[in-house]
Order: sequence, then C-alpha cells, then structure tokens
Amino acid sequence: MNLLEELEGKGWSIQQALLTTFPFDPQFFSGYVRPRLSKRNCDLPLVLVDANRYERNIASSDWREAPIGTDYLLEPVYSDGVFHPKVNLYASERSVYFTVSSANLGLEEYCKAAQIGYGGGFQRYWLSDNEYDVGEALPLAREIRDFFDELLNVDGYVTGHDARDYIRETATTLDWLDNEDAPQDDDDRTVWFLSNLSEPILEQVVERVGDVETVQMYAPFYGSANVLSQMADRLDAERLEFVVEAESTAMDVAGLPDTIDRDFAVQEMKHSSTRWVHAKYMTLEGDWGTACLYGSPNMTSTALLEPASSGNVEAGILQVFASDQSRPLDGSLFHNASFPFELSDPVADLDSLSLRSQSYEGWEGKLSRDSVGFRLLDAQLTRGDSDKMSELILRLEGISGEHSFLVSTEAGDERRLEASLESDSELSILLNRDEREEWIDAVVTVSIPDKGVQSNVRRVVQESQEYYREYRDITRSAGTQSSTALLRKVLQNPDASAAGVFNIALSELRKMSQQGSAGGGNPTPDGKGAPQFPERSPARLAGASSSAPSLPKLIESHLSYQRERALDVLTADERPTPDSIERVVDHLDTFWETIQLCLVMDCLRELDSTSTDVKKLFEVCYLELSELVNQLPIVVRRLNGIIDRIEQEPNVKKEFLTDEIDTVDKHPLWATVFDSIFLHPSLVLELDYIAGREVTAPRNEFARKIKSSLTLANPAIWQYLFDGSYVVSEANVYRENLQVDYGEEDQEAPVTTAGTQTLLLYILVQQAVSSPGFLDGLRNHPKFSTEGIEALAEFAVQADDDIVKYGLVGRVQWGFTLKQAYTDVRGLL
Repeated sequence: MNLLEELEGKGWSIQQALLTTFPFDPQFFSGYVRPRLSKRNCDLPLVLVDANRYERNIASSDWREAPIGTDYLLEPVYSDGVFHPKVNLYASERSVYFTVSSANLGLEEYCKAAQIGYGGGFQRYWLSDNEYDVGEALPLAREIRDFFDELLNVDGYVTGHDARDYIRETATTLDWLDNEDAPQDDDDRTVWFLSNLSEPILEQVVERVGDVETVQMYAPFYGSANVLSQMADRLDAERLEFVVEAESTAMDVAGLPDTIDRDFAVQEMKHSSTRWVHAKYMTLEGDWGTACLYGSPNMTSTALLEPASSGNVEAGILQVFASDQSRPLDGSLFHNASFPFELSDPVADLDSLSLRSQSYEGWEGKLSRDSVGFRLLDAQLTRGDSDKMSELILRLEGISGEHSFLVSTEAGDERRLEASLESDSELSILLNRDEREEWIDAVVTVSIPDKGVQSNVRRVVQESQEYYREYRDITRSAGTQSSTALLRKVLQNPDASAAGVFNIALSELRKMSQQGSAGGGNPTPDGKGAPQFPERSPARLAGASSSAPSLPKLIESHLSYQRERALDVLTADERPTPDSIERVVDHLDTFWETIQLCLVMDCLRELDSTSTDVKKLFEVCYLELSELVNQLPIVVRRLNGIIDRIEQEPNVKKEFLTDEIDTVDKHPLWATVFDSIFLHPSLVLELDYIAGREVTAPRNEFARKIKSSLTLANPAIWQYLFDGSYVVSEANVYRENLQVDYGEEDQEAPVTTAGTQTLLLYILVQQAVSSPGFLDGLRNHPKFSTEGIEALAEFAVQADDDIVKYGLVGRVQWGFTLKQAYTDVRGLL
C-alpha cells in the first residue's frame, strides 16, 4: 500500500478523522497529512499519541510552534504501557475509510520506510446497491470504531474533554454501521481487526487458526529468548523462523539455542533498497492454509502476550487464506513483489550476525504516571465572555483537600491559588485579554510546593469550535435537540457566532427536508443513490455569522420548520411505527418550547432589547402559533388514522403492540401526544398572560381550538384529559422543569399550574354545556376512578378567577350563562 495515498482514502468527504501514533512529527502532519484531510472537508482531526512521547516533546521548539488545538487536536494517551497502535479512521454519515499499519505519523515512516498495512472502506449507499461488494470492510469498520470507543472506557487513558467528545462524536457519526447486515459467523470471516484492550493479541490469533506447522516472524524488536519460547509454546508450532536485518533488528540470538525447545532457524533479510524496514509481521502455516498478523505489534511479550492493562496498547490485522489460494500475501502485505528482498539460508553461526544490542523489554523506561504526585487531565481555555475574560480550566485527578497550588508554564508565567478540592476537581483561573495571550498554547504544570509534588504537563488548548456540539445535536435530531439551548444563548446576549451556527443548522435541516427526509435519521438518496447528510466540519462554522438573518427571522424559520416537519412525518411513512409518533411529538414539543423560551425570557427581562426587535419577535411567535393551532386538527386526524391502522392492519399492529402493550390505548406514546396538544399549550397560555405579549390572542379562540383538537382525537389520546392523577402530576412536572431550566439563585421562572387549570376548566365547562350527560358519563366511566375524577375537578375549579382574567370567557358569561355548568363541574368533588 502507498501510505500517502491512503491518507486520501478514496477522496470521499469526511466529518471526523481519528489517527493514532507512538511518536508524532508535527511538521509532517501540518505539511502532508492535514492538507489532505482538509481537502476532504475535515478541518479538525484528532491525533492520539503516546503520553510519554507527548510529555517528552510538548515543550520542544517544533511542537511549540505546532497549531495544536486550532488545526488539529493532539491528545496524549496515558496507557499502562506504551500506546503503540497505528490506526486511522475517517468517519462520515456517507462513508467510512480506515487504515491499520505499522507506520507512525512521521515523514521518515510514511515516505522512507518499508511498512505493512491494510486499508478499506465504502460508501453507505453501497450497502443497498447490488453493484457494490462491501465484503468484510463493514465488520472491520465496526471493530475499528469500537476500538476507539473502548479507549474511552479504560480509566485514565483519554482524559482531555475535547478529545473524549470528539471520539464519542465519531462513534455517533458511524452509528449507521449498526443498521446494516454483516457476517456474524466468524467462520465466514477471513480478515479481523485485533487489539489487546481486553485480551492478548496472540490468544486471539490462536482462536482463529488451525494447528500451526511453521511460524515466520519479522520485527525491528524481538523479546527475550524466553519470551519467544512462550510464543512458540502458545502457538504450538513445529518450526520457527526468525527473520532479522543487519544493524536494524534488536534480538538476543545468543540465548535462542538454550531456550527454544523446537526446530528453529534465523534468516537474514537482504535488500538493495534505500528504504529502512519498519514492518512487523507473523505468518503462520498449516494444513488449513496461511495466516498473517501485521500492524503495530513487535515480537515481544508486551505487544503479543499481554493485555493492555499489563502491556502496551497494540492493534493489527489478521488475514487468513485457504490452502488452495495461490500467492496469498500478494497485493496487501509486505512481500518480495512490492519490496524486493531475499532471505538467506538459515544462519549457522548466530554469533556472526551484526544486530542491534538494544532490548525492547522495558525499553520505554519509567512511565509518566509513576513520576507525578497527581494528574493534570486537561487544560482548556475558554474563548472569553462579553467582558473579554477567559477561564483557564485545569482538571485534576488524584488530589483532594485544601492546598496552595502553583500553576506554571515552561516560559516562567505563574499563578498561585488556594483551593479545597474533592478527589476529582477543577482549578479555575480567570484571565483578561492580555493574560490570555500569555497562557494560550502554553505548556503548564500544577504543583503543590509545600508538599513537593507536581502533576504531569499539558498544553493549554482553546475550546474547540463554539456551539459545534449544539450544531451536531440539532442536525442529527432534525432540529429537536439543543435548538432551544442555542436559541437561549442568542436571546440572552445576541451572539453573532451562535446565531450563525443556528442559521447554518437550519439551512442544513431545510436541505434534508427538501430532499424528502422523513426525519433526522432517515436520509433519502440523491440521483446516484448517495444519501445526503450535513457534513460541515467544526471549523467551517466559524466566520459564518455575518450572513445570519435577524433574530425574529431565525425564530420564524425555526418555528415554521418544526411545524412543517410535524405534518410531513405523518404523511411520509407508508407504514407508521412508534418512531413516527415520537418524531411528530419531538417536533411539536420543540415548537412549543421555543415559544415558551421567548416568553419566559421576556418575563425574566433577559431579552436583549437593544439589539433585538422584541416586538417583531413576538409578532412572529403569534403568526406561527396561529398557524400551528389551525393545523392541529389535521395532525389529530392523521394520528387518528394511524390508530385505526394499528387496530385493523396486522403489519402495523405488530410494530406497536407487544406482550406488555396488548391494546392500543395502553401504548404510552399517546400520553406524549396528549402533552403536546394540551399541557404545552396550557403553559404557553399562562406565560403569554404573564408577559402580556398576546401571542395566544384572542385567548378564548385559542382555548376553543385546543378543545376542538382534543375532542376530535381518538379516545386513546383524550383519555388522559380526564385522568386527574395524570393531569395534576404532569402539570406539576412541567412547571418544575421550567423552573429548573430557567430559574436562577435570585429569581424563579414565573410559572405555576394556573394555565393548565384554566384551560382544563374551560374544556370541562364547555363539554358540560354542549353535552348535558357528559359529567354523569365521566363519573360512571369504567376507565376513571372516583378519586381521579375528584382530583381533576379540585384541580380545575381553582381557576375560577383565572378563567375570566385570562379572557377565556367573559365576566357576565361566567356569572350567568356558564354558572350552572361550572356548578355541575364543582359537583364532581
């Protein structure tokens, strides 16, 4: 394989790139690697590097000038041994590509060394296109994705906040790999990705091959003769062949004759190339065929005989070829067709070999985690608030109690502070604009001088692209997650960057909906069959804010999108599923929550009226709310149609009903639908009354339309309206959630349950007027208990005054025309 070409993959656009290395060459990465990734739309890759190499070099001149944290993220991995894998993973909603090799990220290794590697990948639409054969790339991609995800689960390995988020984000990007069929029987596999995160690599090799007759090994480093003997015993090989290269291989050949208790030979590799050999491989042969293990492991105990908890972290590829395959190693492995070399006859006089004397065992020496008193897990600098103050956040582990800390940089800047910490805590330093320039990109250490202990070193990095997490949540969820959180930032302090990110996210969502997507996870192919997904990388979001529309326009676009999507989802599914209903509810709830957000912040006087046209903002809310309320009957009719299909069509019923949910009306989905067409509107009604913005005006008409939609709904939905225990408890839950979301130490979100009580009383009274036998039927209904009906009535009649104040009925009307109906409702108590 040509490693530089592999950096390009197939030229497919990618969102995230994860790369691992033992040593790291920042000039090579900036000059060769990152430009190739940038061409593919990945502007912020993540490199995982051995922690000892990181600490040894992070303050050096070439690393100091590297654009770490701006052009790419560089994260040390504090493994128990050496972090040694060489795995690259390129992730996208459309495609995946990966390489596993023996090459570290350096110019010498990529351009001047002979390496072994394996690359593969595919585009998502290939999985459903018969013209393409994905082969074993799918299970390999899953295994490699899971390898990175598993790194996060090992305590202390990856500690940087941005790096952990990035790996999680990459795993989420590749969730689609789990939605497709793949070979599940290992008997059908011929290629595996192996790592030793949980089990020694050699154990996994033995499990996948037959009886071994001959083993041939080559690596720059061999373990001791005793270690090689242990490998031979585990493989139970009849013959061992050790390949060495003069002046390049480290091996104790003198100890082999007295230690190896089976047939073995040492052969010299000879070649005329100017390239040096960094490849590592082990071939195994038997009656069953040939297998080859290659990648990062040297022929040592820490690489092959130990799990990562007691050895290095290693990764490789195992390929198994049937006995009838000719030239099985051609095309993908290190062999004499791609790299001409010869093997000598077995060397009779082992003392004549001129090999490296350095042993690999214990080669890296004392680990950094053994030489520090406590650990500095992360050093992150925020971008700065409106007063231009930034916060340097230092996350610590392994230190607790009250101490006098000294935070220092390699340039001599210092900060002293007193702090009392829990076992895992943070130190925080506020920096003004000038101080910030001194500390950004600095290499810092935290110490406790009077105790004589200090932490490891970390480079300070600025938090990655602002609001990128919100952007990804919004686009992944079809606009139903994190949108109100981002809008709140814009409303509180109109931030051009936040508004720009939100505008980009909305644009992406519009594109997806125009392409006919029924939801965030259901893309539709373009003319070529390639699904269309948002693939904008974090850095691309920066600087986009100048073209963002006004805040009222953003709110209008967001509300109209959520309203339209709620309707579209109900028409797009040929066969409805619970997911269809959940997506409808998500869009409706997001619509209501956006209106609530604007009203709550108005009540709390948190809207920035100097840069926001507040009047126009609420005019937009009024217009969009009117549209939604007018369309609620359509939503309800379509939901009723789905309920009918559940009851009548076996294939739809199978989607919704289970052993636990054996009738339609027991499905918990209908409670969430009820909340969206009653509880959410009732909260908006109350908040609008408090704020006086008239977004629900005229309120009596608003209440009438909510009532009409509910009474139109299937009993599976409106049953919750008359369940007193449900309505009362849910109303209090919604109130408490709003107060938690928007409350501060010195103020509380001004919401009670008055809006819910008022709307409930209005519906009960109107029902009593229009249907004289309604209340008696309610009392005698088998579904509702006496206690529940009494709780419902007691809750509703508390709105006796509010129903007039809110304008749902007139004072005269309430005192005369509706008096008897109200009295009858009280009679439910």
